[in-house]
Amino acid sequence: MNASGSLGVLIPTYNSASLLAPYLDALGGWLDLATEIAVVDSFSTDGTLELLKTRLHHPRVQFLSHPPGLYASWNFGIQHLQSEYIYIATVCDTITRAGMEQLLNVASMHQSDVVVSKPHLHTPDGRPAEVEWPVDDIILTLGIKSPRTLHRLEAVVFATVHATAALTGSCASNLFRTSCLTQFPFPTEVGTEADGMWSMRHAAEVAWTVVSQRFSTFAIHPGFATAEDRSQGQQNQRADQILEQAVNEWRSRGLMTATDLDRLCWPEGLRLQRVFQENKSAFDRCRKRKFPWILNPRAWLLRTRRQRARARLHAWKAKALGAVRALVSHSSVHRK
Repeated sequence: MNASGSLGVLIPTYNSASLLAPYLDALGGWLDLATEIAVVDSFSTDGTLELLKTRLHHPRVQFLSHPPGLYASWNFGIQHLQSEYIYIATVCDTITRAGMEQLLNVASMHQSDVVVSKPHLHTPDGRPAEVEWPVDDIILTLGIKSPRTLHRLEAVVFATVHATAALTGSCASNLFRTSCLTQFPFPTEVGTEADGMWSMRHAAEVAWTVVSQRFSTFAIHPGFATAEDRSQGQQNQRADQILEQAVNEWRSRGLMTATDLDRLCWPEGLRLQRVFQENKSAFDRCRKRKFPWILNPRAWLLRTRRQRARARLHAWKAKALGAVRALVSHSSVHRK
């Protein structure tokens, strides 16, 4: 056991045998930090489970089976772990020993429910890649250089601005408090978009800590979602509807007040998020057509509208975060 808190490792797999050799080599660099391991295999038929039983050595490892279903399998594995923190070790993604130790230290020091970091991204053939994630905006906007815990209203602002993505980014570069995931399991009715919905539903309920260093890798590869997962994702509620429901829930539980919402100009933020989402969806539909969007004048118009809507949404973000800074500063003065 490490000094910062016990670590449980969740390994979800499904027909991953061909990917396991380098993955297990990477795990071997830090797995002794773990108190326990739960492997959840979704009825693999390629020898995945047999290979793991042969190569994965740990004094406390459970090999479990669960029907295919990405986040349902995650939730099932989480129920079998008792450690203070959980790391979700998805196949193809890696983390260094120093990185794992830092996540644990930060979580313990900041009493975090979620510690979020950005991985190094690469393509399946190993070439470096770069995709902008919400955590990039958080780090840049707040000027984060050392671990920083977000004020709950800051988390709400970033969840609103990035409602079509996920504050969590890749779970394989994050650490979660086990009791947090037990209390707030990943939604299973939303297909492949559970990370994003989880971030929105619980933005004000969990303690988010952001780390600017990168010490993990994420392979941009086809997901392991089932056909059912993908079809569910097409029937999801709109992000603005999820946010509105979440805010109403937080108000009813006293996590946010009418004064908080006024301070953030929340109705304006929600409206701008809705406008951005509408323009983004329209442009995305154009891009998916067989006719090259770059030759379509309407696609260029939609792209311009999307960019303008994004700019207005980020302008609201700057104003709302300024109000939160003023609140925090005022509170600090009064505490003194």
